[in-house]
Amino acid sequence: MRLSFVRFTQISRRTHRRQAAGHFIEPLERRQLLAGDVRFAVIGDFGGNSTPEADVANRIKSWNPDLIVTVGDNNYQLGQATTIDANIGKYYHDFISPYNGIYGAGSADGVNHFFPSLGNHDWMQPNAQPYLNYFTLPGNERYYTFRQGAVQFFAVDADPHEPDLGYVNETTSTVNSVEAQWLKNALAASTAPFNIVYFHHPAYSSGTTHGSSPWMQWPFEQWGADAVLTGHEHNYERLNIGNIPYFVNGLGGAENVYTSFRNPPLAGSAVRFSDDFGALLVDANDTTATFQFITRAGSVIDSYTLAPATFAPAAPSHLAATPASSTQVQLNWRDQSSNESAFQIWRSSDNVNFTPIATTLANATSFTDSSASAGVHYYRVRATNGVGASAFS
Repeated sequence: MRLSFVRFTQISRRTHRRQAAGHFIEPLERRQLLAGDVRFAVIGDFGGNSTPEADVANRIKSWNPDLIVTVGDNNYQLGQATTIDANIGKYYHDFISPYNGIYGAGSADGVNHFFPSLGNHDWMQPNAQPYLNYFTLPGNERYYTFRQGAVQFFAVDADPHEPDLGYVNETTSTVNSVEAQWLKNALAASTAPFNIVYFHHPAYSSGTTHGSSPWMQWPFEQWGADAVLTGHEHNYERLNIGNIPYFVNGLGGAENVYTSFRNPPLAGSAVRFSDDFGALLVDANDTTATFQFITRAGSVIDSYTLAPATFAPAAPSHLAATPASSTQVQLNWRDQSSNESAFQIWRSSDNVNFTPIATTLANATSFTDSSASAGVHYYRVRATNGVGASAFS
């Protein structure tokens, strides 16, 4: 049986399709919104009760975001209960609900608008208990999902202390962990136009202080993510890995910036910045999501837009066929696309004349041919959408 594959590279502007309902929170009312509109800020490595943190917080408030997500290290240096309110509530209490700190009222509408993820400094205390006591978050509060407007958010705990991560060492993948499989299933269930995953330790980074975290190099794109947001390195970087962007955003204001990058940087590194503190501003609706990194002084360093696909999907790869019985053949392949609507399976007895025998749903990676007769069979698979079809595997 002869099998081959072709890998196509896409531009990063894409759209997604989902198959089942995800998790939702009530719509926010901080701004007058169209149906899918949402504006949010992203901060990382910010909780240090410092002048830069205050500057970044004031810049964020000038954007009037609907919510704030964090990519970890919310409470320097030791994640203590005695410092957490001064490090977080002092600057962001009006986004938090319930808020029980000393710096004023919480969210004016009684709805939480602050969704952090855990960083290594938050885990400095046993079980990250001050963090878990301070916030009221969905799920188990360490990793969780929620929807706002056009975006389904997925907060992940990438720290080695996370009990569901199954961390062994820096180079051993945790892709089969309880948490990773939760994310895979949650992404598959999302019906949102955009899926955004965020956590602390960067899967990919050209920084020289921490660099990449290989244990977090999960197949986010294959699982359905549109973008991955991280921190840990105190700089800003955007990398295009596969067909989706990975952002490193650790300039929230807690400590000095990390000015050094690898030379040459990682393949896919598109923008690198370490001259000032700042945050990401993201505006999303049902058709586009625009990411801007803006400094505390208001300078726009990077602007990047995800938009609907205007091209055919990429070809599946690594097609394998295994006889399951005298009349069944099991096919498995790798989904290399993020914008297909279906996969077509074709079969031939002479490896020249192929006939389509089945069509699967989007995101499929396997099919059982139950109509095979005795003899030699050849197979090929391609992805399709409204624009056209990919090359065959």
